[in-house]
Amino acid sequence: MDAVQQMPGLRWAQFQLALLPPATQAEVTAAHEATEQATRLRQFEAFFYAYERRITGYLCRMTGDDQTGLDLSQETFVQAWKHFDHLNVPAAAKAWLFRVATNLALRHIEQQKRFPRASWDESLPGASDPGSRVGLRDSVQRVLALLPPKQRSVLLLYEIQGLSCAEIGRLLGMSREAVKVALWRGRERFRSEYLREEAE
Repeated sequence: MDAVQQMPGLRWAQFQLALLPPATQAEVTAAHEATEQATRLRQFEAFFYAYERRITGYLCRMTGDDQTGLDLSQETFVQAWKHFDHLNVPAAAKAWLFRVATNLALRHIEQQKRFPRASWDESLPGASDPGSRVGLRDSVQRVLALLPPKQRSVLLLYEIQGLSCAEIGRLLGMSREAVKVALWRGRERFRSEYLREEAE
């Protein structure tokens, strides 16, 4: 009686299975792994879309260059893919992502200090002309670039990403008090540098 009450689709599926030759253990394992991989990829895609804009924006601001920010964001998510099995707690995943992004940005900034690139804008006539300012965003980027990397990172993580001082401390390996000091100093230096640039 139970067999009759089963849905016809289920009975058809069972019938089809009976018609197929028995699968080898390797085929069953391969099919299972393909399903797991597809599930993992869908989960990572959702994870990527949840954090990509924030990470990319943060890195663009940290480096002062959109292309570098995009490159470092891609590198951050490559690392996330490699460690995705361990990133199952959303709060921990967010902190881990920002830690990786921050480390990549700081490493990039340090390399730029050792091996500076000539900017195309520096060679253009009139690039330093005050009348050719390109807007508030560029002014903010220039001022951010003047901040020491740790202050810049703390300021961006707090003001733009909305992380608490405790979260930033865990992320950067600093005490909460050290984060507060870096935040205060970063704000003060940003304010003075921004006012100086606007006065020019």
